[in-house]
Amino acid sequence: MPLPPYIRRPDGSTSADDKDYQTMFAAQAGAVAAPTAGLHFTPELTSALQDAGVSIAEVTLHVGAGTFLPVTVDNIAEHRMHAEWGQIPAATASRINAARSGGGRVVSVGTTSLRILEACFAAHGEVCEFAAETDIFITPGSRFGAVDMLLTNFHLPKSTLLMLVSAFAGMQPIRDAYAHALDGGYRFFSYGDACLLRLDPRRGPGPTRGNAMPDFNFTLKTTDGAARRGRLQTAWGDVETPVFMPVGTAATVKGMMPESVRATGASIILANTYHLMLRPGAERVGRLGGVRKMMGWDGPLLTDSGGFQVMSLGPLRSLDEDGVTFKSHLDGTRYRLTPERSTEIQHLLDATITMAFDECTPFPATEEVAAESMRLSMRWAKRSREAFVHRQGYGQFGIVQGSVFRDLRAESVAALEEIGFEGYAIGGLAVGEGQEAMFETLEFTTPMMRADRPRYLMGVGKPADLVGGVARGVDMFDV
Repeated sequence: MPLPPYIRRPDGSTSADDKDYQTMFAAQAGAVAAPTAGLHFTPELTSALQDAGVSIAEVTLHVGAGTFLPVTVDNIAEHRMHAEWGQIPAATASRINAARSGGGRVVSVGTTSLRILEACFAAHGEVCEFAAETDIFITPGSRFGAVDMLLTNFHLPKSTLLMLVSAFAGMQPIRDAYAHALDGGYRFFSYGDACLLRLDPRRGPGPTRGNAMPDFNFTLKTTDGAARRGRLQTAWGDVETPVFMPVGTAATVKGMMPESVRATGASIILANTYHLMLRPGAERVGRLGGVRKMMGWDGPLLTDSGGFQVMSLGPLRSLDEDGVTFKSHLDGTRYRLTPERSTEIQHLLDATITMAFDECTPFPATEEVAAESMRLSMRWAKRSREAFVHRQGYGQFGIVQGSVFRDLRAESVAALEEIGFEGYAIGGLAVGEGQEAMFETLEFTTPMMRADRPRYLMGVGKPADLVGGVARGVDMFDV
């Protein structure tokens, strides 16, 4: 194989390049560049690995020039990868799956092998026989389902491959590895030295990797009076409860990087449907892979339904049985939000926990007004549930309404349990009724709710409210 155009020598290539720039695994013509991590292997080395019990399986990816094009846009979602053809033989898929089922690890030799394996996994949820074109673009925030470790050379700045290794091992480990390589005089790029990277445990196992994706499940571990300690299991990690959820309204917790949020001990964050549907738009976030991938958060995500924000718009909105029409507070554009559309938006945001669309009953309200509002929310809850796309490890919460009226709260709890949700929230509090009335409402509401489901007190997160809420049987909070 001749040298590719990105390797430039003042005197051009030499006859030795035709032999040296070629891996021992090459079998088919079609690639424009060699998968250079394979240059480190010789027949003697592979024999030694096999003698040590390492099984070697082969894949094919016809590397295209697009893999090496620099990323020149500020928004990586605007960078387009050129499609490349790849193949995983049935025998290779069988050996990989056998290794994994036996507790072994899959080590990809080079980003080329990793890309075809992960392209297959993204398409089918498993490693299987595969032959197709792929334009997979792996960036920080991506999940990995096929590969445990990666042997790779050091890559050029502003390259898609540098993004790939950062996604795989984590940003900080890659910074540390490259700093070490520079200090140690390592050789870079195609004829350079290699590094062996472990998959960042926060990036895997992926939701469907190896064993089946975990169910969305809540385990009550212990109680102390009404206070509870539990664990919420999701596709994107476990959440120990009681838990406070930092609010990333527009897909960012203001003033903090995602790793700083994680360093506080936060295990789940909240994002806002209303604000994200206005800017940058739900469909755009969906194309970017959801809120987590867009912002670089690697844990569970809860999204509100947008109901509270829409209801707070006052004269800018009008409500009917079907939903709400409102004007954007940004530019006056008219929007329509219904239970179905709210649920669809949250699906595009890839919310681990989707909230049912509801009307947040204002305070003060007469019992008649609160009853009418609550019953509308219950009808919307049923429509939200019917619109929800069930996925293993994901869930949807219904929202208990009824203002400060015991009978209305009981009616709401019963209606939601008849519909059936993975969890239940308590809405319509912290809207002006005061702490004493809020605690009194919690005292008669939480005992009515299922003990085997998580309970979320919406919009409440001041320290004294947290303590009081936990003492009254609440598991999840935000503010």
